[in-house]
Amino acid sequence: LWKGKTWFLIALFFWLIYLIFYTTLGSNPHGAATGIWQSLGYWLAQQEVARGSQPWYYFFVVIFSYEFVSMSLLFVSILVIKRKYIMYEKFLIYWIVANGLIYCIASEKMPWLTVHLIVPIILYVGCILGEIIRKIFNKNLGNILKQVLIISIITILGITLVNFVLDIKSILISFIFVWILILILFLLVKSSMLNKSYFLDFRYSFFSVLILITGVLTFRGAIDTSFYESDIPDEIMVYTQTSPHVHNLVKQIELYALENGQVKIAVD
Repeated sequence: LWKGKTWFLIALFFWLIYLIFYTTLGSNPHGAATGIWQSLGYWLAQQEVARGSQPWYYFFVVIFSYEFVSMSLLFVSILVIKRKYIMYEKFLIYWIVANGLIYCIASEKMPWLTVHLIVPIILYVGCILGEIIRKIFNKNLGNILKQVLIISIITILGITLVNFVLDIKSILISFIFVWILILILFLLVKSSMLNKSYFLDFRYSFFSVLILITGVLTFRGAIDTSFYESDIPDEIMVYTQTSPHVHNLVKQIELYALENGQVKIAVD
């Protein structure tokens, strides 16, 4: 179960990173002993403060706003893929459920804590994604590519219909409309008289398009958050920090003071 040498190498890699950071590059050796329990103690102390003052479902709002690929594959795989779970996957499922309960109950709810929830989900989805890729290459790849093309065309036509024909500009409505089209197509094929092997091919085609669409949405969200709205508190991931308008106002006040000599400024 522990796989001897493999476990030792992984543990060595983990503790090496831990010691580098928690001893501040060796300048604080005491941190190697206090790093874990003081970090946990600090977090527990914040529960009385309840930083963030958010509702119990806050982390779900954050995750569903950014992790489109992970959450889509997580739920669809549970509903569609019938499989036997290996011990590692059972552990990841336990980790996901336990983290969800702990962080929903915990009082402190800040955006950076989301990483603790999403890491086990990404690891589990990685297992699912690996299985999908293996089965796609073991199936009739030609049929799957044709079906991916068909679903992609339907998706593009759906977006075009919503945005230009119906003149609906809401991204949310467009997204819902497209997924309704895909869901209808999926249910039609599932209930049709097509043979089982063809349906299985279509199922993996559906997953391929799902990954493609949600991947684009995830990439766009990551770019916007990292480069265009990284300092705007309207963004869910960074809503706790100060607005850039405050810094701009301070600079304007400093400039005004330099231009007009000694001035008194009252702040209400």
